[in-house]
Amino acid sequence: MKKLIFMGMFSSYLGLAMVNPILGPLLRELNFNETQIGIVFAVAAISLFIASPLWGKNSKKYALKSILVFGMYGFALCYLAFAIILSLGLSSSIALPIIFLFLILIRMCGGVVFAALLTASQAIIARYTPKHERTSGMALLGAASGLGLIIGPAIGGVFVLIHLTFPIYIAAILPFIMAVLLSIRLDLKLPQHDIKEPPPNLTIHFYDQRIFPFLLVGFFLNLMIVLMQVTLGFYFQDQMNLTLLETTQAVSLSLVIFGFTNFICQMFVVRKMKLNPTYLLQLGFLLSLTGIILFLASPSIGGTFLSFVFIGAGSGLILPGYLGGLSLAVDDAFQTQVAGLNGAANGVSSMIAPIVATFLYQIEPAAPYYFILVCTLGLSVWQFSLRLQHIESR
Repeated sequence: MKKLIFMGMFSSYLGLAMVNPILGPLLRELNFNETQIGIVFAVAAISLFIASPLWGKNSKKYALKSILVFGMYGFALCYLAFAIILSLGLSSSIALPIIFLFLILIRMCGGVVFAALLTASQAIIARYTPKHERTSGMALLGAASGLGLIIGPAIGGVFVLIHLTFPIYIAAILPFIMAVLLSIRLDLKLPQHDIKEPPPNLTIHFYDQRIFPFLLVGFFLNLMIVLMQVTLGFYFQDQMNLTLLETTQAVSLSLVIFGFTNFICQMFVVRKMKLNPTYLLQLGFLLSLTGIILFLASPSIGGTFLSFVFIGAGSGLILPGYLGGLSLAVDDAFQTQVAGLNGAANGVSSMIAPIVATFLYQIEPAAPYYFILVCTLGLSVWQFSLRLQHIESR
């Protein structure tokens, strides 16, 4: 079961990692400005924010497997439509306002189906994994993201040589294949006496003190990653005077480095050492802080690449730390609701990040990274001062 979930999420993250490094420069090639690009990124986050809690609340009506498979098929179709529209735009077959409208609609649908993927995969791991293996199971989801970031940019950097939109077509094929496999082979069985449902009309809210600290950490982690994804291509292109092709390759290599250290930490360090979520968060923020300082202080692209070693390692500890803590903070009956709230928190950060990133970047190219530095420093201090005793006692 875990292997299938891992492969399914890996296929979706692989597609994201192939497309995200080229999306900003590609939209620039279509003569969209930074604000329009930020809107294209943000609309997916809005629908992710709205859809995630709804998927969580309706998991009794729609089985988790059905939600997951639906998300996979939908993800594939959205990428296919995205690739077709961008191809038509590059060939000047459609007017820019129409392209912009279609991109908005496709990204909105993409947010809905990605919310289904995130909510269902996290809920399945939480519900079908013993508590003592919960953090390790969540690390497996994070490792799928990390491995996607290793392979995706590298593949995308090669495929872009064929055509700028070719990686997007490949990104559509992979989730479709996994959707077929999941629909045939994924078998979720849980003894009837182990199935727990929350009391009627009882729901968990964002501000619940058991989960709010972890939701805040997840919000920031996603904010940091999206800020970098949105602005990194611009940063390389403008600050280092790279061409479009050189920019996509530099961004791809940065994300490969980020993904490699992220994957190693989650697949081996977290799963083997079995550290407490609190310790994972504290160490993860320290490593991330080191990487961001190095990024800002580096005068060369080589130093920038080195900074992503620390940033990737830090996020590789933060992700399973907060997901494991979030799952352990509540009873099994509320796991799906919590997964939906986590997806919504990610949606909010993904919605805000592109707007903040493009606004800050237009003021000063390094401003988004100073913003990340301040947030990371604040959360590092907060994590060391905060005692999450309900986790330590479990």
